[in-house]
Amino acid sequence: MPIDLKWVRNHSIQVEDWQSLRGLPVERVAETAALDQNCRQGLHQIRQLREEINQIAKQLRHAEDRESLLQERARRQSELQAQEESLKEKERLLKSSLWQLASPVDMQLNEIYPLYKDTPDEAENLDVDLDHHAGWWFRSSIHQAAQ
Repeated sequence: MPIDLKWVRNHSIQVEDWQSLRGLPVERVAETAALDQNCRQGLHQIRQLREEINQIAKQLRHAEDRESLLQERARRQSELQAQEESLKEKERLLKSSLWQLASPVDMQLNEIYPLYKDTPDEAENLDVDLDHHAGWWFRSSIHQAAQ
């Protein structure tokens, strides 16, 4: 389950701590924040283009020189399509980046079920069997790895 984007925005230091506790790259938090900012800027540009297209449409109703306005609208619409495609790619990258961040659920589960301990023989490590039932994952049994 990916971490909530708002949590990353508001609590980036805590997310960095979770990353370091899990041995994951801390830099990924900053990369995710940069991707988020990129998406937000792209969304703002799309909103501006739509507003400009709507303004041109209003001007077309009363304009005498309709040809230049139609060309301008067509140019803005093609620009809008390009921006929307770019935003889809940015959002895909952002979602992918969110999946790679440690979440509070991961940290809580690790405290409840310590799957891996720093032991030389790994005898105390636990194997966890997961069963799937009606769309929900649940822990069915926990066995000692030594068994």
